Amino acid sequence: MVKETIQEELVKRYNLLLEKEPEAYDLEYPEFMDSIKTALFFEAWINECDEDYLLENYDIRPGEIKAKLETADWLLYASAELAKICNHRALNQEINKVRIRIKHGIKEELLPLIKLKGVGRIRARKLFQQGIKDLKDIKTIDLTSLSQILGKTIALDIKKQVGEEIKEIPKGTRIGQLSIEKF
Repeated sequence: MVKETIQEELVKRYNLLLEKEPEAYDLEYPEFMDSIKTALFFEAWINECDEDYLLENYDIRPGEIKAKLETADWLLYASAELAKICNHRALNQEINKVRIRIKHGIKEELLPLIKLKGVGRIRARKLFQQGIKDLKDIKTIDLTSLSQILGKTIALDIKKQVGEEIKEIPKGTRIGQLSIEKF
């Protein structure tokens, strides 16, 4: 990301700074700008930008992404523990949401779907785009429709996860009327 772009983004969010921006000639200035770039990277990540976008805009490669995500998870875990010690339940809940969002690189709207085993950011987004926003919606959608969105194997697994027992029909057998004469 070009320094001018980082500066533009900084100006938009100036009121969010926790400390005063150092002067451009200060020794701390490059480190400060790197921290702004990292914050912008995390914002892009939890807004579901893909790795190509992150590489192109922030010059952050997949290995670096993983390292930054692990560090962020550790810091958020420590923050959650401190919030727990200080009995800040609401803050702890928000920290845990951000922790999950950072881990999966998702917007908050996908949190209910990401709970399902086998559902990551791509599948959760597919479901959400089809109007399936939570586990209740998973329970109400029929298996055929869910299979069209995610594939038969994943759909069956997800239906089982929400407590539905799906009886599979063995290959070569049919249920229902076989011909006009046999009704």
